[in-house]
Amino acid sequence: MAKFLVHASYTPEGTKGLLKGGATARRKAVEELLASLGGKLEAFYFTFGDDDAVLIIDLRTPRRRSPWGSPYVSPGW
Repeated sequence: MAKFLVHASYTPEGTKGLLKGGATARRKAVEELLASLGGKLEAFYFTFGDDDAVLIIDLRTPRRRSPWGSPYVSPGW
């Protein structure tokens, strides 16, 4: 599997969702998304600064990476 480092930033709408659902719910959503793509979440860290979170993910092939961003653009991730 290929490993990818993902830098993520929340929109104001995404921050509201984080505060409402909690960090555990966001992590679980990412794990479910990656599992549906045949991958897994290795690490999920919340950060300060330009990025709100940094993730290390495993995916089988780079071409499976393309759907990754799409579900998190609209809900504010």
